[in-house]
Amino acid sequence: MSVSTKTKNRLTVMLVAGIPLLLTAISTWLWVFVVKGDIDLVGMLGTRNHGNLINPPAQINAFKVTREDGSPYKYDEELAQWAFVVNVSSPCEATCQETLYVVRQGHSALGKEARRIRKYVVANSAQDLAALDELLSLEYPKFIRIVGDDSLLRMLPQQSKNTQPALNMEPRDNFYVVDPQGWIMMQYGENHSGRQILDDMKFLLKNSSTE
Repeated sequence: MSVSTKTKNRLTVMLVAGIPLLLTAISTWLWVFVVKGDIDLVGMLGTRNHGNLINPPAQINAFKVTREDGSPYKYDEELAQWAFVVNVSSPCEATCQETLYVVRQGHSALGKEARRIRKYVVANSAQDLAALDELLSLEYPKFIRIVGDDSLLRMLPQQSKNTQPALNMEPRDNFYVVDPQGWIMMQYGENHSGRQILDDMKFLLKNSSTE
């Protein structure tokens, strides 16, 4: 093999290896400017999304989130993946159960792409989660259980241009989409269909470099 061929091969390997790192850096840089308000994410996405955009996005680690036993939970200590974070109320009545069902079915409908998303249920206390143990264990055993403070549970998207007013949304029994870096970026309520959620996630996963 000639020296020029070896050089070309090295350059090719370096280029291929560097692309994921470059995309990750660009993604992080973009979110920094979105959070600062220098980039209008809502305007960029336009009406492509069905969910309510969190504008600006919020870091899930900025909220007090713990495990069931009270120990701290850090989102970024897990594998970097997209996530569905479902707010559950206790008792988990019709709307709550419908939300859990829609999230589970929507996740399954993503097929092989489902491996790129993990699922959480978040309640206001460990006692609330304990009260839902039978339901969660039997029907939703793959959901990670966490406890979130009330500010996370009641967070609503800010109304801005190109978005529908979200002020009438019920703060309980809805769920968030969180990106691999821990940014809470979209919220869904009972008015959203499984088809709409699936469309949004296919779009996000298609345009995300994170495996």
